[in-house]
Amino acid sequence: MGDVTIVEYFDYNCPVCRRIEPDLRKLIANDPGVRVIHKDWPVFGEASVYAAYCSFAAAREGKYAQAHDALIGSKRDLDSKEDVQQVLLLAGFDLKKIDADISLHQKEYCATLTRNLRETGA
Repeated sequence: MGDVTIVEYFDYNCPVCRRIEPDLRKLIANDPGVRVIHKDWPVFGEASVYAAYCSFAAAREGKYAQAHDALIGSKRDLDSKEDVQQVLLLAGFDLKKIDADISLHQKEYCATLTRNLRETGA
């Protein structure tokens, strides 16, 4: 656990969020006293919400980092559900499994996003 915590509210489709991710990684790599807590804050529409849900579903499989890295590192815009799915497919995810998890836990995932929104004060 770090002595400095950065809480990052982000959207997988946010160009600024994508641009600062490598800097956050360098910071963490160079200073073991820093930790980052990622909190999904999908402000760019339905595809962003879907991407957040996918990362939550991946976390249930123990693959949050893999999904997060693929989505935040994507060179393509994530303007649609299909865009998100393409990125995850290329990262090796089983989309049927991801979507089944989302169907099962959508209420919980929605509550997490609502809490994150409330925390931002927006």
